Amino acid sequence: DPFPSPDGKYIVLIAKNGGTSVRILRTGKPGEKSTVFADLELGFDSRGLEDATTFNDYAFIERGGKSMIVFAAGTENKVAIVDITDGNPRVSYVTLKEGDLTAYKNKRQVEWAVGTDFVWVDGT
Repeated sequence: DPFPSPDGKYIVLIAKNGGTSVRILRTGKPGEKSTVFADLELGFDSRGLEDATTFNDYAFIERGGKSMIVFAAGTENKVAIVDITDGNPRVSYVTLKEGDLTAYKNKRQVEWAVGTDFVWVDGT
C-alpha cells in the first residue's frame, strides 16, 4: 500500500521483504508523475519473514527546519530515523531496549507528538 506524507510531498512504499527496504517517491504536480526520491535499505532483522512486511506504521516529522521519517522495526527493538531535509536521505538508528523483543505480532505503532521533539513507539 502507498502511504502519503501529511503534506502530500512524499509517498512511502514498503517492500514485502521483511521490512528491510522502503521506496520514497516525491509527488509530482497534479497530472504529473511522481519520481523516485530514495530507495533505502533499513537493515531490520527479517529472518523468517522474508516475504512479509514487519512494520506498517511510521511517522513523518517536520520541526525546526528538519524533515524526518521514523520507522520502527517489528522484529527487533530498533527505530530508524531518516533525515530527508536536504534531499540526501540519511539513516540513523536508536535501540529502544536491550533484550527480548517487545513488539506485538511483529508490529508497532509510531506517532509524532506534533509540535514537540517526541515520538511515541508502542511495545517498548
